[in-house]
Amino acid sequence: MISKIKSVTLNGLDAYLVDIEVSFTTGYPGFTIVGLPDTVIQESRERIKTALKHVYSEIPVKKITVNLAPADLRKEGSYLDLPVAVGILEAAGIIKRVPENMAFIGELGLDGQIRGVSGAISLALGAKNLGIESLVLSIENAHEGAIVPEVKTYSFSNLNQVIEVFRGDISIENFLAKRELEEEIETNFDIDYADVKGQERAKRAIVVSAAGRHNILLMGPPGSGKSMLMKRFPTILSNLDDEESIVVTQIYSLIGEMKNRKNLIRKRPFRSPHHSISLAGLAGGGSPPRPGEMSLAHRGILFLDEILEFRKDLIESLRQPLEDGRITISRASSSLTFPAQFLLAACSNPCKCGYFKDRFNPCTCALNDIKKYRSKLSGPIRDRFDIMLEVPRLSNEELLGMKPGKTSEEMKNEVLKAKKFQLERTKGIVKNNSELSPKEIKKYIILDDNAKKLLANAIDNHHFSARAYDKILKLSRTIADLDEEEIVKPQHIAEAISLRNIKWDPYD
Repeated sequence: MISKIKSVTLNGLDAYLVDIEVSFTTGYPGFTIVGLPDTVIQESRERIKTALKHVYSEIPVKKITVNLAPADLRKEGSYLDLPVAVGILEAAGIIKRVPENMAFIGELGLDGQIRGVSGAISLALGAKNLGIESLVLSIENAHEGAIVPEVKTYSFSNLNQVIEVFRGDISIENFLAKRELEEEIETNFDIDYADVKGQERAKRAIVVSAAGRHNILLMGPPGSGKSMLMKRFPTILSNLDDEESIVVTQIYSLIGEMKNRKNLIRKRPFRSPHHSISLAGLAGGGSPPRPGEMSLAHRGILFLDEILEFRKDLIESLRQPLEDGRITISRASSSLTFPAQFLLAACSNPCKCGYFKDRFNPCTCALNDIKKYRSKLSGPIRDRFDIMLEVPRLSNEELLGMKPGKTSEEMKNEVLKAKKFQLERTKGIVKNNSELSPKEIKKYIILDDNAKKLLANAIDNHHFSARAYDKILKLSRTIADLDEEEIVKPQHIAEAISLRNIKWDPYD
């Protein structure tokens, strides 16, 4: 008798159906798994045999052949332990035929316990898209599977329960996992923009950045408040919508960070990797390939503090994801694509010593050294920043005499107001201004005559690239949204240009 059990495998966030065929044949007793299994699956033979003996001692001592179809698709991970064990039980006649549209996912312990796996949400979503009607998971993964209401999710703690249910002793409905009500989203932060004295222009730049999802770079001497400003960025962002939340939750499930959570991720991610991070850590990779910080920042913020301290190859790896919103990891046998639509926020000292053009401390760097230091940020990477703003250091007298500035709540209200106006202006088209295509730029960004003249003069004087020209248009559209203006006016163009005020060549 040949048993056929269904399961689901992942390639990045994409799910594929796996048919697990199990057969008992005559010959020398053994246990063979074929169909491009990885090392983890090959090692599962000992786990499965020991677990089955622990819960049921009457497994026939025969040659067992397990085929994982399709045979040309690489299978990775321990989540096929449970379906293989169920296939053996069915082929041995110990349990009845399992329903055709039911899939099994889970790792086995030596005592027959069913353990949780990473990526359960992606597996459940994939199962729904592949036509699977019901899913069997571990109790540990039950809440992740139950997030997908279109698929009935059943949760078991051990193989004994599986045998009792599929032998007909207990109803499977006793193990139905229920989706728990989502908790109220926590919106309180321990930090606030009210903590930052002065720097109202930088705060305005951050509001513009948040309202249109524009990449932003702040440059200034130590103590000017660059990092302090950036670390408060999450306090003014809106929560993820349903579609964004599912994708972000999938990514975090893939790295095992959803096992202790019972709800979708609603807060926008804020990732701040150290400059010593590896390329695989930033872009993704490893074996099996895992999403890197770029993907973990999807629909949120990737903050690179002191970006010029990062290796040049790390900085250059940002190019394609910033352009395409995704990152592809290529291997000899296959390639994986992870989403990576993030807002890049960065800050930097102007030179190695940090005091170039500072009002209070002399710079000790030679101009050639400054140029070499800044060369890590190539022209194409600089072009991908919509906002590049110098942040001066304030004197002690200025700080002591400064009145409290805008709070995070006030800044967030400005952002939400602009988002609402944008939604009304585009008649429900939900898209950030920074993501507008050339066709959409022509449709949604309308300049009055004076604004067109000002922009033409600016292009002649500053020699902007085509990409920088588009970014100024998108930036001015966001500024107009903040003012609730349908037409982009000269003051919006002027502010957009002023938000790109860093002179990159120290000789200028």
